Amino acid sequence: MIEDIFTKIGRNSGLTQSEIEELRMFMGANHNTTAKLTNIKTLDEITYDLGDMIAGRFISPADPNDNNPDSSTFTGTYQSSAGIVGKNAGTTQFQLNSSDGSARAAAGIVRMDVDGVTIEASDSFESTRSYKFKDVDSGIISALFAQRVNAPAKNYLYLKAFKVPGVVGYDGTASIIADCSSGKTSTVSLSANYNEASSGSPYVQISNNNTSKLLEFGGDWNGWIEFPHTCTYASASTFTLDGNFTSFFTKGLKLRWAQTTTKYGVVVSSSYSSGTGKTTVTIAVNTSYTIANAAITSIFYSHSPHPYNWPDYFTWSPAWTNLSVGNGTQNAIVRYDGNVCKFSISVEWAAASATTAISGAVSFTPPVTANTTHDYLPIGAVAMVNLGTALCMGEAVYRSTTGNVDVRAINAAGTYAVWSFISSTVPFAWAETDLLTIDGTVLF
Repeated sequence: MIEDIFTKIGRNSGLTQSEIEELRMFMGANHNTTAKLTNIKTLDEITYDLGDMIAGRFISPADPNDNNPDSSTFTGTYQSSAGIVGKNAGTTQFQLNSSDGSARAAAGIVRMDVDGVTIEASDSFESTRSYKFKDVDSGIISALFAQRVNAPAKNYLYLKAFKVPGVVGYDGTASIIADCSSGKTSTVSLSANYNEASSGSPYVQISNNNTSKLLEFGGDWNGWIEFPHTCTYASASTFTLDGNFTSFFTKGLKLRWAQTTTKYGVVVSSSYSSGTGKTTVTIAVNTSYTIANAAITSIFYSHSPHPYNWPDYFTWSPAWTNLSVGNGTQNAIVRYDGNVCKFSISVEWAAASATTAISGAVSFTPPVTANTTHDYLPIGAVAMVNLGTALCMGEAVYRSTTGNVDVRAINAAGTYAVWSFISSTVPFAWAETDLLTIDGTVLF
């Protein structure tokens, strides 16, 4: 039948001799009709629904005269039983493979197949070959890219969070988040706090459930991290700030701030008042640095044992009981390591006309309040030197009942060594050039 013949023609199938003859007869019989047919140039002049069509390849060349997809100069797209391919000057730019569902894009740099998504790495830093995440308003907000280096041979993976244009404050934070049980998370964050005013510092933070900081360092990469809140003078050893920061300002936290000059301090306590909505932070009292009644700026903190420019020690002035330094020379220093306070005191009687005097049982207040209820707790060594005559031993004994440290001599006159209070004549008659030294440690 003539319908079968036209079907074979549409499928580009060969005709038998008898089918050819039948087609000739049909065309001859319909000569008058075919003479009236209108020439058409595009299929949509016939219909918008062509139904199912079977063909070898559908070719859409950029240049009608260069329409062979196998040519090294072909530009355009074509579809075949193998899939859909786009070429530019003979180079495949994208391809969808019908046999395995794989895809190629960007001239083969990006591939997607059963092994996942692959982006061919570049040997340049911050290559455009990357995963990018975009915002409709501000453009690219983050990217993941790799770099290969040949000499020396190394491979790098970078995660970049882009800055927010024109916004002063935290510019970008890249985080790795692990989802844990009970809806909690652990996070590793790298934040760049470098704003449009060219101030601020980056930092790295590892936290548990975003509250408990397990590791944190940064600032100018020397152990200091900028504290982005306003603090206000309250006294020579206290300042306040809005909000509850008691879990942040913990014992032993190192601080650095500016009030005309750079100052340093150690937190000994913090408390929050719901009535005022403020946190009061107390630092260890010393004579090296105090908080002035002025604006507090450039506040930094550190958990590092020895951040950049941290003082080797602070000076302080012990409050004595029954000892008057007079014209003698006193040196007292203190060091802090977390909540450990180590102190050292020396009092030297003048070489002539000494007015340093002991009038009874000697004691002093430690640099910080000791965190203990133990009474008669030995916390350090005492040396009493009668120059050229005697070197006597003693101990510094903490008394929880008074909060003071007793200065005791070790009396070895009996069967057992015992503590004795020192006096103007114990362990010897104190006079010119004599020396009293004390070295101790307390926890606060």
